[in-house]
Amino acid sequence: QLRTGADVPTPSRCHRRHFRAKSVYPALRCSTMEGLCTVPKITVALPTPFDEDQVDVPGLERMAGWVKEQGVNSVIAAGTTGEFAGMTFAERVLVLEATRRGLGVDGFLFANVSACCVDDAVQLARDAVRSNARPDALLLLPPFYHAPFSPAINAAGVEAFFRKFFNRLPRRQAAPLGG
Repeated sequence: QLRTGADVPTPSRCHRRHFRAKSVYPALRCSTMEGLCTVPKITVALPTPFDEDQVDVPGLERMAGWVKEQGVNSVIAAGTTGEFAGMTFAERVLVLEATRRGLGVDGFLFANVSACCVDDAVQLARDAVRSNARPDALLLLPPFYHAPFSPAINAAGVEAFFRKFFNRLPRRQAAPLGG
């Protein structure tokens, strides 16, 4: 059952600034170094604009700012629109930092660290956390472009991928993933 208006739980005090638009979707919870926080109910996966063969940084900053002006304070940089798979690690960090500049420090920023290889996903997570963007959360999709043999084998493979990823991340520390 979907809840609306006054029935929707209020966001935590630490992330209240990220909620302007109303949503009927239930809030998700995420874990941070400070504890649990509420993930914004409305998040936009921004497409990455290109100018010839490079990222259009000013265009991306304008787009992130425009989305925020429309009342959406949560975005996914190099999101699930597909172009991330064809970008270098350096380009993905560039996109993350440009998105943060356009969104501002009070926006909720997801860093898309999706990759088909666990090593690449872990390195992307480290790069994102070490960047000047200071993302609020990481987004990791299951491995893509792989045809499953069967639903059971596919589910086991996806679970193994996520387990390997999380097991390779540093344990709780002062600077997550940065070590």
